[in-house]
Amino acid sequence: MTSLQPQTVQGRLAGPPVRALTRSYANGTVILPHCHERGQVVYAASGVMELSAGDDLWIIPPQRALWMPPDLLHSLRAMGTVELRTVFVHPAHIPMNFPKRPAVVSISPLLRELMVIPTEASRGIYGGADAVAFWTSAAEIAPSWRNDVTLRSLEQASEYEPGMVIDRIGPTPLLMIVADKDDVTPTDLALAAYNRATEPKRLRIIAGGHFAPYLAQFEAASSTALAWFTAYLTPAYRDARLLRAQSVWAGRTRRSPVVLRRGLFCNFGCGDRI
Repeated sequence: MTSLQPQTVQGRLAGPPVRALTRSYANGTVILPHCHERGQVVYAASGVMELSAGDDLWIIPPQRALWMPPDLLHSLRAMGTVELRTVFVHPAHIPMNFPKRPAVVSISPLLRELMVIPTEASRGIYGGADAVAFWTSAAEIAPSWRNDVTLRSLEQASEYEPGMVIDRIGPTPLLMIVADKDDVTPTDLALAAYNRATEPKRLRIIAGGHFAPYLAQFEAASSTALAWFTAYLTPAYRDARLLRAQSVWAGRTRRSPVVLRRGLFCNFGCGDRI
């Protein structure tokens, strides 16, 4: 068993609001009790960690992370080979609703990418070559653009899971433009979500990575979107939907006049009764 005293500067207050750290630990490695001036999200890209703080003990698998508030004494033990990814957050940038005690955090696929990719060398949230090229070129278009991201944005991005409710979008028309080599919003997950969606829907697959619709494939993506909007956002489409709704309404009221009176009584707000 190897015992280590952490020698990192990432947990100190100096530097940018958010700092990242990558470490590899062999099975049985123990990080002795220590604390950081910054808050910390501790995540193992692989392996299992045992973390303790005071009388509390957590076993953290790769599907979970642990939020550790600032200045809290804690220790870590590697249960198997552990690839550690951790993000340190300056106290001034910790959201008000973050817990004051350690808390287990669920890791979605997107949050996993946000945790795995950043390193102190790149300081990138999306570290792929195409992502780095896209974002760094933004300064040429908007000189006031800042190459950083807030913790609030990270939190909200981790909660963004549109695929979970895609089957509830219909009958609202759905267009998905999917890049065939997307590693930011993976192509296979996008296609699986499309298959669960209901009609009307359309899928356009274009060549390239996540940023291709904005760059090399902009003409294909924008023309597809324009045709879709023209078809479904015009007054003619809106009027057609209204006529269909009125027809359904008329059919239901002829069959059940009592239900109609209930609907009128509640100012047409009882849609489940109509």
